[in-house]
Amino acid sequence: MTLAEVHNEIRYHCGEICDLFKSGAKVTVLVRNPGRGEQGPHSADMLVSDDDLDEVIKSLEYLKAREVTP
Repeated sequence: MTLAEVHNEIRYHCGEICDLFKSGAKVTVLVRNPGRGEQGPHSADMLVSDDDLDEVIKSLEYLKAREVTP
């Protein structure tokens, strides 16, 4: 499977996830491969989103601040 095909498959599933929520929901999928770097077409990190990345970052910062630390 090519990187473009992987991206399209994830985008398809994002649409399915979005359908589970009220209208206006945004879906972002972040796939991380720590330590893999640029070793090949399937080893790098990938971000698929229908949202503004600054808004995604704001949401991540909000959720991180809400985390309860032991």
